[in-house]
Amino acid sequence: EELSKKASTAWRERNLKHFNSDLEALEEADKVFGSDSDVWVPEWCRSVQRAAKADIDSEAGALSQIVYKSPSGGQDSSQMLRLAEGLLRLGLIMDELPRFKDHVSTIIEHILEQCRDERGPTFIFGLGMLLEQGKAGKKDANGQLCSEDKRIGRLVLESFRHFKDILTVVWNQQTSTTQKDLDALLNLVEGSNIDKEGHFSSTNQDRSRL
Repeated sequence: EELSKKASTAWRERNLKHFNSDLEALEEADKVFGSDSDVWVPEWCRSVQRAAKADIDSEAGALSQIVYKSPSGGQDSSQMLRLAEGLLRLGLIMDELPRFKDHVSTIIEHILEQCRDERGPTFIFGLGMLLEQGKAGKKDANGQLCSEDKRIGRLVLESFRHFKDILTVVWNQQTSTTQKDLDALLNLVEGSNIDKEGHFSSTNQDRSRL
């Protein structure tokens, strides 16, 4: 029971390394003692797993709402920033907690599908630039993006096909465009499509829909 409480505390504090170790210990104890009701209560382990999954799913729901609530005209940079920061939080869980990796990966995939379908490829482009340029995430004492969020931002960019063709086509221009504001970068996109396979192609897109 004490181990279950310890794991729950680590999760509430988002101390993911400690949580992962505690959950490993809980699951191992469940395997060894699960059939002995005199010394072990399976719910000690199950409740911790359920709580973590419920919080992850709640985060996913909140991010989906951001996608749907974004204005139909133009790009809302504040909403885009909130979404990028949410992707960083989910990306950290995906990276630090192997047990939840597949679940979180599926969630991020779904959110990016929503972005593509509801907001269009320019919105995904903007998200990618926020992550690439370090404009989303925690800052250190010098106002620079902390190394962990920089690493997770790169992980998200490299892990999902929605960003891969954009990385290939656009990221090569970093030397001339990295210092530009997000709004200026969005204006560089004349139009684009991302098909169901995640392939990027240019098109004459109606700018009123961006």
